Amino acid sequence: LKDLKSKTTTLSSFAGKPLIVNFYFEQTCDYAGALLSELNRDFRSRGLQVVGIALDHNDAAIEACKAKHAMGYPVLKGDEATPMAWIGSNAGWAIFFVTADGKIVKKIANSINNGLEASVFRKYADYLVAR
Repeated sequence: LKDLKSKTTTLSSFAGKPLIVNFYFEQTCDYAGALLSELNRDFRSRGLQVVGIALDHNDAAIEACKAKHAMGYPVLKGDEATPMAWIGSNAGWAIFFVTADGKIVKKIANSINNGLEASVFRKYADYLVAR
């Protein structure tokens, strides 16, 4: 996938690191943007890598989301095949928690009810860096 400067990045460039991979659309940017920025700040020194994959084709909207939530982690641009390959559908968004050896330990698609995202996401981030 390409980043916002059209530089190609592969997920293999993150090999050996635990990952949180967030697939999002412009409409879902606010859902996890601030929380993932916080997790990135809190966990990057422990080796965790957050990666955003924007599923929109609107670079201005992607940049606005990055700026709004001070995303200090890589944001790549997905293509039409990306959500089907990872999420299994072309609708909604998803977050994957991936171990350093590439195993997906949790996939959260579309929503967690009752605003529990902060505690659930942090729980999985803790798990990933403790391995």
